[in-house]
Amino acid sequence: MIWHITHSTDAIFIVPRAVKKWQTILGPIWHRLEQEDRIVIGKNPLNQSLTKNNLGEEQYCKIINHLKK
Repeated sequence: MIWHITHSTDAIFIVPRAVKKWQTILGPIWHRLEQEDRIVIGKNPLNQSLTKNNLGEEQYCKIINHLKK
C-alpha cells in the first residue's frame, strides 16, 4: 500500500504523526514527495484528526481538493 501511494502520481501521503519515523522509512522517496507537494503533515502529533485546526488551512484544503477529483 505504501509503495502504491508513493509511486502513484494521483495520490497524496498523509502523515498525522511520527514524521521522523516516516522520513527514515521512506528515505529518498520522502524528499520526492515533498518536492512534488504530495505530502501532508499534521501540526499536532497527539491528534490524528484530519481537520483544519490540526492540519492548517492549506494542508486541509489540499486534501479536500484532492478528494474532489
